[in-house]
Amino acid sequence: MPLLADKTITVRNLRYDPETDTEAEITTHLEGCSVHAKTVANATADGLVAASLAQIRIFAGHTLAATQSASEASVPAEGKFIAPAAWAAQSAAAAADTWTLRPGDHIEYQGQRMTILAVHDNRGARRNPHWYVEAH
Repeated sequence: MPLLADKTITVRNLRYDPETDTEAEITTHLEGCSVHAKTVANATADGLVAASLAQIRIFAGHTLAATQSASEASVPAEGKFIAPAAWAAQSAAAAADTWTLRPGDHIEYQGQRMTILAVHDNRGARRNPHWYVEAH
């Protein structure tokens, strides 16, 4: 098990339906993630500007996913992950059984809703392959 990978997050993918001209959220609960939050400050002419930044790691071989339409218990997250372009091209029913990571979508952790700023796919030749997500 990766170090400190004991957190649960909720990924909220936004999906636009052109037929109804509405946007819906498709939720996926991920168990076994690593979350590190910090506050960053930047000096400006008006003073200091602070922002909270979360660094999240979702481990390919460790994290479990429970999708919105899941009839079964949690399954390995990597098996339900789809690249953003392929996820957007699916039907709404198919998308509800999968998840993705895209800038602009949301992540909830301990009641705080954050917007995904960047996603890094670190599933290559690593000891603990993972997705690294920066959220604010």
